[in-house]
Amino acid sequence: MKNDELVMWNLVSDISQGLQISFASIKAAISSLLGGDIFWDQATQHEFMLTIDKSVDELSSLTAVMTVAMRFESQTLAINREPNSLQEILSQARDYVQKRLPDTTITLTLPVETRLALVDYEYLRLALRLLIEVLITARVNALEPLSIRVLEGGDGWQIIFDGRLSGLAGDIVNWFCHAAPECSLLPVNMRAEAKLKVLTAYQLLALQAIEVAANGAMEDNAALVLCVPFETEA
Repeated sequence: MKNDELVMWNLVSDISQGLQISFASIKAAISSLLGGDIFWDQATQHEFMLTIDKSVDELSSLTAVMTVAMRFESQTLAINREPNSLQEILSQARDYVQKRLPDTTITLTLPVETRLALVDYEYLRLALRLLIEVLITARVNALEPLSIRVLEGGDGWQIIFDGRLSGLAGDIVNWFCHAAPECSLLPVNMRAEAKLKVLTAYQLLALQAIEVAANGAMEDNAALVLCVPFETEA
């Protein structure tokens, strides 16, 4: 446990340093834009502002993930499991990542909804968003289509992620299924931001009693399966 806490704090420290550098770069860019000592034509200025806007969005998103991770570590993260539409949550998570990664095709196959899932709406959406994003960017070819299917099982929904989950993405699937929640066993070649996202996604899933499994052999690019419990009958 102490080792995991040390790993987590090292992650937060590394990411915080990166955030400081990024904010300083954004500040310098805005200062040069407002300074008037450089001529900016309208098209260049617009492109520059779009870049700044995207950078701020990314930093804000990462800061939110850090906040959730720290609340989990301090045991102040409150999960509110209620009957919710898994299809709606998953659709929103997919749309968010698709907007951030427009060059990747994310196919989502949803059945007609017959039962609600017992989950925390906001935190499951965050966990799914982080998981989809990391699985896409960690693959050998990030532009390969990612398939997400939802099947109705005997006691819950099954969310199946498939799409050449090889290389680092395969290592992440292996960690989820066999090594989690031990932080120190995460793939060593992952960036700190990716490690934090993976850890946060796992923690949010575990707090909602969502089980994780691999479908197929790891050497055959196994699919990642999440088992989401149904709403309990009254």
